[in-house]
Amino acid sequence: MTATTAATTDATATTDATAPLAGNLTAALTENHGRGPFRLRLGVHVGQQNMSMAKMRDTWRICDPKVDWISAWDHLYEAPNQGGILDHYEALTVLGALASNTDHARLGCLVFYVGYRTPGVLAKAATTLDHLS
Repeated sequence: MTATTAATTDATATTDATAPLAGNLTAALTENHGRGPFRLRLGVHVGQQNMSMAKMRDTWRICDPKVDWISAWDHLYEAPNQGGILDHYEALTVLGALASNTDHARLGCLVFYVGYRTPGVLAKAATTLDHLS
């Protein structure tokens, strides 16, 4: 990035390479295409392996008031594979537990693999999760 030169009111020149970038970033974060202020939403992904359900619940409760969303993943296997010796939980069941242990954060899953459950079953599960949360 090249530095830009801006004239000050007393006719001296200063060089500030970050001023245009900071101005554009501020505009991007405050304008939302005419729909009002932009709000940045942050969350955490808590993959449901390598920790007990009690530890996951504690983690969710700590994160809940501080983030906008908490997500899980839809893998039925350990990553990396440990031969089935580590705790690893199914996504929809985990989201049900997450819904019943949090009050603020939205729930999410990084991806749902259509090969694990049909779209109708997934839709019904999402409806049930909506009622739990």
